[in-house]
Amino acid sequence: MAGEFFDSAAGLYSGFFYDSATQAYTGYDVPGQPPGTATAVLGMGDTTAQFCGSVSAPPYTVVSAFISLNGQVTVYSVGGSFRTECTGMNKRGASVGYYNDASGVSHGFERSTGGILTTIDFPGASKVAAALPCGGIGGGTVAAGISDRFDISGHFWDSSNNEHGFARTPGGFFQPIDFPGAFQTGGGGTNNQGTVVGHYRDSACAPSGYIARRAPH
Repeated sequence: MAGEFFDSAAGLYSGFFYDSATQAYTGYDVPGQPPGTATAVLGMGDTTAQFCGSVSAPPYTVVSAFISLNGQVTVYSVGGSFRTECTGMNKRGASVGYYNDASGVSHGFERSTGGILTTIDFPGASKVAAALPCGGIGGGTVAAGISDRFDISGHFWDSSNNEHGFARTPGGFFQPIDFPGAFQTGGGGTNNQGTVVGHYRDSACAPSGYIARRAPH
């Protein structure tokens, strides 16, 4: 397990790993960054030798993605974006994430182990940033998870800026996900069986989690 926490003594966010066997936590900060840099570990491969996330140095106006493969760390931004985050990784070292364009619209991406980036936009996703129904400004597509089979999951906002989850097969077929009766649905991680986890919100924008299993063919 991995994530981020606020270190009250240092006054900044750091990443962490949790070993369920030993019940031990290990903190992590991207090496070689300026003092005060915030780190979040957002995706892991098979072990802590493969992981990715985001990093932001003072004055925190730019968020960049990072990837660590067997100790080699690469910090990058997509197309000069002011916000790029790596959100998921598989055990082969491929990863997914999203970046914001100049207007604030999100675009998903897949990054190969060789560093080749492919943009992922759900067909019909919004192309203009606008007020979101449950707060904030945004739109577009966010890729959140990638399986070892290269299934990809995430969420997108439609032309009315309502949120929907999605699953994408290795062949590029998109399937929208809407939790029954939900006001908004977001997508998270996925596994090799095509199962997707995520969250949905009711009419009061209160969040709950869900598991969506692919129907048998």
